[in-house]
Amino acid sequence: MSRVKRGFKARRRRNKILKLAKGFHFDRRTKYKHTAETVK
Repeated sequence: MSRVKRGFKARRRRNKILKLAKGFHFDRRTKYKHTAETVK
């Protein structure tokens, strides 16, 4: 089997959470880790 980099799926998952964070301030909007903690 060939190696697959986590491009498309991971990006789609991240974008979904970043969309939910619309209107948040500073790192909570741009950095995925902060955003994920805030949105949950």
